[in-house]
Amino acid sequence: MTSATASTPDDAAHPTTSTTHASPRPSSTTVATSHAGALRPGPEVRTRLGEAAPVGVQGRLDELGTPLAEIEWVVVDLETTGIGAHASITEIGAVRVRDGRVLDEFQSLVDPGEAISARITALTGITTSMVAGAPPIDAVYPAFARWAGLEDARGMAEASPTVVLVAHKAAFDIGFLRRAAGACGHDWPRPRVVDTLALARVALPRPMVANHRLQTLAGHFSTSP
Repeated sequence: MTSATASTPDDAAHPTTSTTHASPRPSSTTVATSHAGALRPGPEVRTRLGEAAPVGVQGRLDELGTPLAEIEWVVVDLETTGIGAHASITEIGAVRVRDGRVLDEFQSLVDPGEAISARITALTGITTSMVAGAPPIDAVYPAFARWAGLEDARGMAEASPTVVLVAHKAAFDIGFLRRAAGACGHDWPRPRVVDTLALARVALPRPMVANHRLQTLAGHFSTSP
């Protein structure tokens, strides 16, 4: 189930993260964990999601055919040098969640091979000096793909029926991961994707929340972005 939507201005702000370096801002794995905290919505949210599904359209994730307790939700958050197709990844952070429990975490800075502008540093907290010496994307993407269950031990793409990628404004993160796979000479496995931004717009319409930014949603669900 792949969901990608265009965002309105107050939804479009991509969640910011930091790195393993000392920083007052949370790490990208913490941001990813805050996505995971919203995967078990309360009764009111579940009702809204069910009512929003048209007749004949899958209304619940457990209708995918795989019991939810067996699904591994790979919740991912990226930082990049920009938003265009020619921008590069500077950090990948993710958590793997099953049955409400965090199983493992992945975090790595990425050397984009270019300077990071002051404007992007203000948004992400990542500077050119912080990524100097970090591994390039052709080392980080294969490691992430194997960790996330998107590739087997030989580096062959595989879309496991029990793996679902989760991201906020998923078109952004998944688009960058797909391009990274191509740049590394790897096939993209076309995994199932859940977009928490799309879900939030259905489950929590205004004025239930002021906007659908990740930080606002984290506050609503009492999780820490």
